[in-house]
Order: sequence, then C-alpha cells, then structure tokens
Amino acid sequence: DEIAKNGTLFKRMNNQSAWTNQNLVTIFTSLDPSVHGVSTRMRNIDPNWVTPFEMLKKYKYLIPRLQGFLTDQNMSFMGFDDWEVMDPVNWLEKNHTKPFFLWYHILHPHLPYNPPDEYKYKFFNDKMIKNPESKKRVEIVMKEPIVPKGSVEFQEVDSEAINALYDGEIAYVDADMKRIIDKLKQLNIFDKSIIII
Repeated sequence: DEIAKNGTLFKRMNNQSAWTNQNLVTIFTSLDPSVHGVSTRMRNIDPNWVTPFEMLKKYKYLIPRLQGFLTDQNMSFMGFDDWEVMDPVNWLEKNHTKPFFLWYHILHPHLPYNPPDEYKYKFFNDKMIKNPESKKRVEIVMKEPIVPKGSVEFQEVDSEAINALYDGEIAYVDADMKRIIDKLKQLNIFDKSIIII
C-alpha cells in the first residue's frame, strides 16, 4: 500500500495460466503461452528469440537469478546470469553501482503456509484449531506445497486458522519487501529505480 501511494496501482491481473513457470515466461517476454511454447516442464523458448533481458545485457546490465526456483529448466534461454545463492539485500550491497535488473522471486504467500514464527504468531494461535480432524487439515496447509483438488475436504471450522496462517505469509512478504526497499534508499538508488511488485 505504501509503494502504491506513490506509484501506479493495477487493480486487475489476468494470468495466462495456473502454472507459475508458464506465467513467468509470459511476463518476461509478453508472449502468449501458445507462442512461447512453455507448456510443461523441460520446455523453453526458442533460443533464437531475443528476450528483453538479453537486450539489457547488451547495455551491460546484470540480470541475477537469486532464488533457486528460477534455476528451473523452463527459464533457459531467458537471458538470466548464472544462478547465485544470495539474499537480495546483500546482492544490492555488492552490485548497486552497476546497472541491473533484479528479479526476486517471492514464494510466500504460497503453500505451504509456514511463515517465520514472528509473523505466524501475529495472527495464528493453536486455539483456532477446534478439533483433531481440523488440526490434520490445517497441518496439510502448513506442510504441503500442493494440495491436489479433491484430496482434502476442508471445512468452515478450518478457515480461521488457515486465514491467520495466510495473513502471516502476507506480513512476512511485506517485511521482506520493506527490507529491500530500505536498502535501495540507504544506497541512494531508490529514486532512480523502477520497482514492480
């Protein structure tokens, strides 16, 4: 909300797919999935195409991949630099004097809903789980990255706990974004950066 006050807020987003990698390739290239062809794992765009990242590289931009998620084979030929295990704040500290496009892939709020305790317990407490059956269902949300449709029949009694866990995820993302934005300000590059969330 704080960033939106001084920026442009888009109130509607139409995803091209329910699958993250297909959406990312669409976002990074502006191509429809039927054109870029990334429809399953082990598929990627035609390496002969020139992507926006490759265009930026011609102007000596760094294009880091800081999250392991983006080492997925589907991101081949997109123009990213080699994968690095590094916190974005540390990366900025080390590289802020060079032109860059930093993609930081945030997996929260995504199943499993397991934010760090300081964010989880701002909203969630064990009293929200009303019975042993509900506890089993809520634990699935806390542990599983994917819950196949029809594999669990969630009940209304589960919603308070699940919503609280989700709120903890959102609070964690907010704090993480603030940390990165604060670093941009500290390095005096905030005002000349374009931030897209």
